[in-house]
Parts: sequence; C-alpha cells; structure tokens
Amino acid sequence: MCNLQLRQWYIAQMAHYAEHDAYEPVFAKLDHEIPRGNHFAFLAGVEPADARDTAGATTVEDAVAVGVDVATNPALKAIQFGELPVLVVKQVGLSGECPDCAITAACVANLDRDGDLDVWLISSKELTGLDGQPVNPGEPLHFMNDLKD
Repeated sequence: MCNLQLRQWYIAQMAHYAEHDAYEPVFAKLDHEIPRGNHFAFLAGVEPADARDTAGATTVEDAVAVGVDVATNPALKAIQFGELPVLVVKQVGLSGECPDCAITAACVANLDRDGDLDVWLISSKELTGLDGQPVNPGEPLHFMNDLKD
C-alpha cells in the first residue's frame, strides 16, 4: 500500500508543480487523500499532523503528515516521527527554494507489529539507497524492510 500511495502522491506533486512551479506538502491543497483505516503513516513534513488516534476526530485541514489510523485499527501502534531513522527525517519535506526545490515523502508501517519499521521514500529529486545506489525521481525507495530478518 505504501508503494501505491507514494506513486499517487508523486503524480499529484508533478501535476501541481507543472501548474504552480512549486510543490505542496499539504495533502488537502494537493487534493491527495490518505483514506481512513490506513495501516501506515504518510509524511510530507512533520507538523501539522492528522494523528488519527481518536474515533470521530476532525481531520486536520493543513496536515502534512497522517498517522496510522489507530482509531479504526486499535490493534495497530501509532508511529511517531521521532521513531524514524535520522536519515529519513532529514529528507522528508520541502528542500530548496521553488522553483529550484524538491519534495520528499515517507510512508512508514509496522507490518508485523515488532520493533522494526518498514520505510519507503519517494522524491522529486534523486535519492541514494543505503547500498549507495541512486534511485531516480518518482521511484519509491524501500529504505528499511520490516519483514527482513
């Protein structure tokens, strides 16, 4: 699900950039919705965040981050921004000054509910994998694998 959400977000970012010469981290302004019931956190920034930790809570309109929907999936654990590796935190969000800017998002899940996270990144700029290999803009990078021993 992370891979699909990241690709859809990237396409929406490219359309927004083509029209405005800028990227947009706010999901509502980008017209990109993370449906309720999500088992992953999606971050295009840190704050404001739609925590999704309370049933019936109002959606945070200017959210640049969406938490795991623990309100509808109580067996899941919320993922805090501070739990992410520093290399991920440093890359998420807007960088540079538009029109010479870039945007990077992360999708994070705990698929098997252990202490490890599954982390995917996508960016409008080239990323570098942990193996040192370049990843083209618009291609999801599987940064950390929760299911790998």
